[in-house]
Amino acid sequence: MGWIRLTAALFSVFTVTGYSMEVTHSLDMLIGSPWRILAAVFVCVVLFGIYSFLLGEIYDFIDNSKRWERKPPKGKIGRILEEHPFGSAFFVLTIFWLPYLIAYYPGIFMGDTGAQISQFFQLPNGTSNYLNLISQDQLINNHHPVLHTVLMGGAVKIGREVFHSDNLGIFLYTLVQFFSTAAVLSCTIAYLKKLKLPIWCQSVTMGIFALYPIVPRYVVLLSKDTLFADSVVLFVLFLVDVVRSEGAMLEKKGKMVLFFLTACLMCLLRQNGVYVLLFSLPILFVFWKKKKYFFRFASVFIGSAAVYFLIVNALYPALLITPGSRREALSIPFQQTARCVKEYGDEITKREKEVIDQVLDYDKIGKNYDPDLSDPVKNTFREDATGQEMKEYFQVWGEMLLKYPKCYVEAFLDQTYGYFYIWDNGTQRGKYYEKTSERCMRERIDGKGFSFHSLPEFKGAREGIEKYSDMVHSSKVFSVLESPALYTWITLGALAFLLRKRKYAAASLYLPAVCLILVNFLSPVNGTIYFRYALPLLFLLPLLLGIGTRTIAEET
Repeated sequence: MGWIRLTAALFSVFTVTGYSMEVTHSLDMLIGSPWRILAAVFVCVVLFGIYSFLLGEIYDFIDNSKRWERKPPKGKIGRILEEHPFGSAFFVLTIFWLPYLIAYYPGIFMGDTGAQISQFFQLPNGTSNYLNLISQDQLINNHHPVLHTVLMGGAVKIGREVFHSDNLGIFLYTLVQFFSTAAVLSCTIAYLKKLKLPIWCQSVTMGIFALYPIVPRYVVLLSKDTLFADSVVLFVLFLVDVVRSEGAMLEKKGKMVLFFLTACLMCLLRQNGVYVLLFSLPILFVFWKKKKYFFRFASVFIGSAAVYFLIVNALYPALLITPGSRREALSIPFQQTARCVKEYGDEITKREKEVIDQVLDYDKIGKNYDPDLSDPVKNTFREDATGQEMKEYFQVWGEMLLKYPKCYVEAFLDQTYGYFYIWDNGTQRGKYYEKTSERCMRERIDGKGFSFHSLPEFKGAREGIEKYSDMVHSSKVFSVLESPALYTWITLGALAFLLRKRKYAAASLYLPAVCLILVNFLSPVNGTIYFRYALPLLFLLPLLLGIGTRTIAEET
């Protein structure tokens, strides 16, 4: 019962805290007065009882091993899923995603798309305009993953030189992303058969990936998030295969090479990929008693990490590629400083103002402060701030923490509650519809000599897809699937279940997902605004839940 109570208590705190932040953007509903404190405690106790009961019922349901027996298939569809688990999934996903691929040709543009294409073609862009570049002759920088910038820009270049069309060029990238995502998710669905789970598990997973509109929309979205999510899923698939085979997979040189390349790809497709890699290191100790496998497994982690750091710290500088700004890792402290300036500006001392102004534009950060998005504050960062000035800033940051602890906590929660509060209304969350894509084309890239455009012939199809999406998202039953917090809750709940059963090897496979959750809490934008930071968790969840249920079924 210990893990049930702990998880129920955590979910209760998530709920009351998230509600207060959504309604008041503060903790005043919880600690504004003695009566509010009592009311918050009462609500927490009630929710604790409800969540404890629900978790107990869910765990009992999962504990019944008969539910997870794979029975002989019935009917033609069942036989197809049994005999062709990958092929059937790949066919269904591509068929149901095809309308998005056609309607949104050449792909859905978002804010970063134009910046990355501009970088590749050595044109001024948002990041090159503020970074202290190593060389003005090299505008590619590592604010966006260089590998992804090259993939996207390279596709446009092929389109220009071979087809004389920017549209066809970026569509080549969209096709690569479309089919790679279909293949990766099909591998996940096929692995559910390998885990000997019931056929309905394959069918439900296939249905969600095929029909829930957020998935095909991200499949054709021109963003680094989708390929990164693909690489994370492949990485975890290899981890699962290694652990479940008790290391035997490491005997196969071909799979070892693919595992290594996947780990490298994951690190290079998004900056936080290396954190996922390093956070997964404890899985090594599953093989502590099997030294041969331990060292082979370790070689993949050490080798891929070494490749990543060599590329970032040696190859990129040699190519005059500028690192990303320090500001990108400092969203939370900058937001906390800005909120203090906004709320307690009259109390901040002259020394504190001067030290802050060495790093951030003091006169702007209070006005620019947006509780959900750190970019307006980060954009005032002074790139030429010295190491000493940064040290002084963090000294002042620490002093102000002691003076304004409630303000600091509220700034953190106000930027992150979308990742732990499952009931947010989601009205602010970006949907990447045609209007957004057209605006990003027009404002971010077309004025630079490119010609990207949606096809007017498919405008009706786009409108139909968006009406379908709005219908699904407006449903109280299905809209929760778009809440990043849902995937936080399910991941933590499933992990607690495995820990309760002392299935530590299976639980260790959740480490990449836990890392992604923790990184989300440090991200520059609240989960109420974007879903894309939770996309890898959505892709991973069927596999992780499959591992948990199969592990328990094998025990009983």
